Amino acid sequence: MRCILAASLLVLVHGEQACDGSTQDCGDGDRVASDNNSKSYSSSASDAAAAEKAAKMAAMVRARDMPVTDGDDVANHPFSTSKATHRRLTAVERETFAREGYLVVRGFFQEKSVDLLRGCIERDPLILGDTASKNISVLDASGRDTRLTLWWEFGSDTIGRFSRSASLVQAASELLGGDEPFASHQKVLLKEPRTGGAWEWHQDFGYWYAQGINQPDKILSAIIAVDRNDEENGAMRILSRSHRLGRLDHGVYGGQAGADPDRVLAAMATPGHRIVTLDLEPGDVAFTHSNLLHCSRPNDSDRWRRNVIAAFNARGNEPLPVTPRMHPSYRPLEVVPDDAITQGGCIPLSSSLDFLESDTSKTTIEDNPVLAK
Repeated sequence: MRCILAASLLVLVHGEQACDGSTQDCGDGDRVASDNNSKSYSSSASDAAAAEKAAKMAAMVRARDMPVTDGDDVANHPFSTSKATHRRLTAVERETFAREGYLVVRGFFQEKSVDLLRGCIERDPLILGDTASKNISVLDASGRDTRLTLWWEFGSDTIGRFSRSASLVQAASELLGGDEPFASHQKVLLKEPRTGGAWEWHQDFGYWYAQGINQPDKILSAIIAVDRNDEENGAMRILSRSHRLGRLDHGVYGGQAGADPDRVLAAMATPGHRIVTLDLEPGDVAFTHSNLLHCSRPNDSDRWRRNVIAAFNARGNEPLPVTPRMHPSYRPLEVVPDDAITQGGCIPLSSSLDFLESDTSKTTIEDNPVLAK
């Protein structure tokens, strides 16, 4: 529709430039040409809509007539790493994630590894540089901004090694039902002292769904605490067991996708749901279900709050062909032993990575068909 309107405006503008309005015939000719062009564009749009509807109807009939299938609810692509690990999840931890929608694992990464990660973030020009930086600002509902850098793969850099480390990949697989995990995306969240804004209540699946992801139980986030996270510097808050609510309606609040606040408040008043602050120490990891409601308040402290988030998708949950294409298709992860994280010192991000740009981020929020206007 934007293209149609833009093209129509272009015809009108050029018509006015070509005709100085000195004769009535010239003006009438412009209007006729403009009307004809508008009708042509309208007809094209109508034809496209009709073709899309016909394709949807055909797909509905095809889905209705699919044969009955048999089979157990097991992992389609079972996974287990042979690489050396420092940490394996317990049965109790797996049960906690399934019941509560989140899991905090204390001391998942060693102190020396997190110190290296923090130093890499502080020195990487693509994260905090003045000119080459790939970080983007996102406004919250109060007009304060928070910054992030996001890219669509787990690379060979230090941050990528964290996400490809054997313990983290194995844990992701177990929380995804045993399926083989692969990279959805990575991001570094930057809440600056005194100025870092909030993230409004939302579900990650609230907008991942519109980006072609179909199964909320087969995609999750692993949040690696780089700094201490607490109430003062804007630690994440979650609503326990809210992943059982299903996907809620989302809208646009500031520059963010946020869940319908009336439904959020109703869920908060429902017995069994608790608002919990995720107090994290550097090296802790919080795993979150894609339908878990979560938010974070502004950073009003004198300290940074920086986290690295690795989003793992499960093989078999590849994104549908939507536009714009965001989440990558399946590509096997090159898992590395936990000890490999610190080998070679700090390895910065490569400028060749597929970064989320500010314009794309804005478009995917404002033009997202799943977000209520």
